[in-house]
Formats: sequence, structure tokens, C-alpha cells
Amino acid sequence: MNVYEGLFTLDAKYQPVPLLAESADVQEGGKRYVIRLRKDVKFHNGKTLGAADVVASLKRWGVVSSPGKAVFKTVESVEAKDPLTVEIRLKEPSSGLLTILAHVDSAASIYPKEVIDKAGDAPLKEYIGTGPFKFVEHRPDRHIKLARFDGYAVRSEPPSGLAGQRTAYVDELLFLPVPDYATRQAGIATGEYHYIQQIKPDQYERIKGTAGSSRSSSSRTAGSPRC
Repeated sequence: MNVYEGLFTLDAKYQPVPLLAESADVQEGGKRYVIRLRKDVKFHNGKTLGAADVVASLKRWGVVSSPGKAVFKTVESVEAKDPLTVEIRLKEPSSGLLTILAHVDSAASIYPKEVIDKAGDAPLKEYIGTGPFKFVEHRPDRHIKLARFDGYAVRSEPPSGLAGQRTAYVDELLFLPVPDYATRQAGIATGEYHYIQQIKPDQYERIKGTAGSSRSSSSRTAGSPRC
């Protein structure tokens, strides 16, 4: 979610709302979706987002992702109608397509077409998205480092759930694999980590009451290796 974005995301009421999309027009009783993209959205490599990137990304999602495979059983076509318009035609009506496109798990993220063309159906080798942070490096068993993307195209709407305005308040993010729970809990208490994942419910109040750490130019996130 820090590096990649989809056409839609879920707001605070779990409703699908545009993210990289500007709007969606549902036609023919839910068999035809015309999605218009936002202008001047940049990828981390400086390329401007276009319909060709969306078409390539959605078709790859339909091949490699379980939700994508399920959706594409009823997809008749995905086409770029102009540089900023994508049309999805379905074999049968669907009222839930936008919600599926907005899901975070196995998300329908949008990548540059060139990156997809190089990778094919294999894992991507270049990690380029449109999110507020860009990929810097992955050091196995050490960290994943992201840096703020100064060219990020911020939406103007107020934040709501995963939707609306997204602001990168720190210069970089470090995601650290910390398999031992006690180490993670101690780290958040001392301020070594700013955020930890998978806390034990009976430890919530204790962790909530810790002083934590002061603001800094970077943020460290600790989680188990599967995070």
C-alpha cells in the first residue's frame, strides 16, 4: 500500500472509491465499465500513468492472482479506449467489480507496462508503483527500505479509510523482520520501533500505555517474517 496503488480503494465505510481512477461509468446493467484515469499521475520512474499500463496490469492480475482469476472468468475484454480511458466488458452483469478492484489482499495494483512486459507471468523484477513511497532496497533478513516519493500525486479529498489524501510524513520507512514477539514488544516500548504488527490482545493496554518514541525523519516497522 505504500508503494503500489490500484484504480480504486476502500473508504472508512468499506465502499469502493477512486484512487488512480478519476471516475467509473457502469453501463449495460453492469456488463460494461468505463474507467477514466486521473491526469498527471507519475510512476516512481517518472513515467506518466496511462491506460496501456492499466490494461497490462489488470490482464496480469487476471493470470497470477486468485481474485483476478475468478474475475477474469467473466471478463470478455479489457481495452484502452484512449490514453486515459479503460473499458472492461463482462460476459455477465456484475455489481461488485469495483469492490473487488479496491481490495487490498491480492490487490489489482497498477504497474508500468514495460515492467510487466519484461516479467511476463513471472515475479516482477522492478518494483515501481505510484504510491507515496518508492522502493529502495531489500536486504534479506535485514530490512525492506522505502523512501518518500516527492512526485506523488496526492488526492484532494480528506482521508477516509484507505482513501482520500495520503501524506508521507517521514523521509523513509524500514520494514524489519522480527520473528520473536517479546523482541517486538520491547522494541515498541523503548522506541526502537515506531510500529509493530501482530500484537497479543492481552498485551494491548500495556503497549498502548508505553511512551514510545519521538518523531523522526524515518520510521521503523517490525513484524514477523511473513509480514
